Amino acid sequence: MEIEYSCKIVRYNSGEDFKTDVVIIFDFLLDLGSLRKLLKHLTISSMYIPIKTIAFIDENIGKLAEFYHGDITSRAKIEFIDCNNFSVNFRNDAIQGFISNKALKQWDVKSVEEMLAGDALNSVILTNYTYGQKHAEATDAYHISLRLQNGGRSDV
Repeated sequence: MEIEYSCKIVRYNSGEDFKTDVVIIFDFLLDLGSLRKLLKHLTISSMYIPIKTIAFIDENIGKLAEFYHGDITSRAKIEFIDCNNFSVNFRNDAIQGFISNKALKQWDVKSVEEMLAGDALNSVILTNYTYGQKHAEATDAYHISLRLQNGGRSDV
């Protein structure tokens, strides 16, 4: 089954110790049941925690008071293919992402790797937000911590 999704990346200051948080959002065109099956497949776990709300996707990203930073049930690794393309590797599978040059310029960076480097707290959100809004169906979003492969160096 081929799954359609969009990929977005956002960066904001968390306000704590002037740290920067970077979130990669994969927005799947799936109903809620299918999203949960995909998540279980990727993480090989039936234990996952939805974040409290996904209203932040439509709102100012700097107002993430509801963003869930609780216990993380799965870690993902990121590999960089080139400055725009990357692969997020979960326990059982990977998802390819692409960020346009225009989106990178918005954050004053030249590459996805540069955006995630340094002291940033990096995360992945898996959601079906757009599908749910379009079809007036239930939505969920799941927060997974993200770490750079090889200490932040590209595997290319």
